[in-house]
Amino acid sequence: MANDLVNKLEGLRARFDAPYSPSDKRLIESLYYAILGKMFAPTSCQNCYHDAVIEMSLFMKNGYTMAQEKRYILKAGAIICNPEIDNGKVYTNVNITDDVAERYLSLFPDKINLFARADKTPKTPSEAQKRPTIDDERPSGTTTRQKRKSAPRVK
Repeated sequence: MANDLVNKLEGLRARFDAPYSPSDKRLIESLYYAILGKMFAPTSCQNCYHDAVIEMSLFMKNGYTMAQEKRYILKAGAIICNPEIDNGKVYTNVNITDDVAERYLSLFPDKINLFARADKTPKTPSEAQKRPTIDDERPSGTTTRQKRKSAPRVK
């Protein structure tokens, strides 16, 4: 899989001097997340996609490994800073690890709403009892997309 991503990145570099198509831009956005582990934020700059290709190429050229899939992702703008977790070190999506997120949630299970994605497959049944998920806050029998019932028509 890593070779496939590198090949796609090299293909984009080969077309570097030409404007990227919409499908190329979608590919760059997905590669950016897969390689660097962070979301690509397009700007009004005409060269931001070209810059992203350069950033990813330099990252790979310098021998860095691709980002690992995280089981816990904080919501945009959320931070974790608590004296009970690593003496108050500040964590964001850039530096949080799954281990830190699990320790934080074990101390503060009600803070699950800080996470955009949380591990929903605990390792053991005992963890399933103590680790809440985002779906736990939803009333039973509901889904994320409820159909809106229309009001009866008045004649």
